[in-house]
Amino acid sequence: MSIFSDNIRFLRAKKEITQQDVADTLIITRSRYVSYEDGRSEPPIEVLIKMSKFFNVSIDFLLTVNIRKYPLEEMMAMRESRIVLEIRKDNKQLDNNVSDAK
Repeated sequence: MSIFSDNIRFLRAKKEITQQDVADTLIITRSRYVSYEDGRSEPPIEVLIKMSKFFNVSIDFLLTVNIRKYPLEEMMAMRESRIVLEIRKDNKQLDNNVSDAK
């Protein structure tokens, strides 16, 4: 097994939900999800993103950190787990989009 497969198995058990519940949420088959938990295959990026959102854990944590060793609340408070994106407003582009829509 991999860190990833151990992590998703652990997170699912912590939520006290079935493999079918997770599969339904991710819109995949149960057998496909089981193959991820068993470490027989790895999900495509689209499914990985959905898993990250579902379990409320960043993708890098899912793939690289043994989540069992850390309380999730403490891990999410770690400074490195935060990503801040700069947002800029481009008035010129906004004006062009508004005039295009007219």
